[in-house]
Order: sequence, then structure tokens, then C-alpha cells
Amino acid sequence: MRPYPLGKEAQWLAADTRGQLGLFGTFGIGPIPTPVLAMQAEDVEDRVMRLPKIGDAKLLVQVPDPFWFVEPAERGFFVFDWSGPYGGNPRDYRDRYVAAAVPGRPIAAAVLPPEFDLEGAPVPLPITDFATNPRVDVRALVDCIDGYWV
Repeated sequence: MRPYPLGKEAQWLAADTRGQLGLFGTFGIGPIPTPVLAMQAEDVEDRVMRLPKIGDAKLLVQVPDPFWFVEPAERGFFVFDWSGPYGGNPRDYRDRYVAAAVPGRPIAAAVLPPEFDLEGAPVPLPITDFATNPRVDVRALVDCIDGYWV
């Protein structure tokens, strides 16, 4: 298993029970499921960005440069960021991944290209639908390593 990338923005993939994909950004400290550190490649964001755009995206946060959120969503990924530092009541978002952008046309895990099979396979999360779960407490769902405790 590779070490936690403390202080470095890292991304990882997950799938909800419908097979829709989420791209999660750690902000350098957010929890990462242990299967990700065991097998997902560090370049998962690069792999996502090489996929073709398949639809529009809806940005859910206000940030100076929304590129990181909008671009993956245009490729069909629900995009979540650690701790929701963008507006709202911080107590509502603390210690959660928060939806930052949603795809107009979600992509299914089943249609990912072969390069995702071994080192990019999404971690299954017991969430029925990312679209109806704007805040995800991943530590309550799967075993994780957390940047706070490394």
C-alpha cells in the first residue's frame, strides 16, 4: 500500500450502487479509502481528464477557478471536495466530502476504458445515488486512512 499523500491534493474514484462515478478530492487531508491506497493509481485525475466530454456540468460552489470541478463533471463524474469550504454553514459540512459539481449526463463505471480496470477501478460505496447525497461521510462507509492522523 502506498503512503497517504499528506499535504498533496489527491483524487480517488468511487461508484454508487447505481454504478455512477464520483471523483473525490482530498484537499491534502481528507480520508482516502484503504483500497484506493492499495490499488488506485496516483494519476486518476489525469486518466479522467483524458476521457471525452459527454455533457454539461452544474457547478454547485463559487470558486475563482472552477476548472477542477467542471471538467470532470463534463466527463460524467460527480465531483466531491473535502470539507466543503465554499459557503453555507461550515458545521453542516465539517468532516465530509461535499458535492462541488454534478454531471448533466452521468457516466457509468461499466463503460470506463480498460486503463481503469486494474489501477483505476472505483471503490464501491453503499450510497444509492450520488445525485441525492451532496455530503458524503466516507469514513462512516468504508475503512479509510485520514490525513489528520498520518
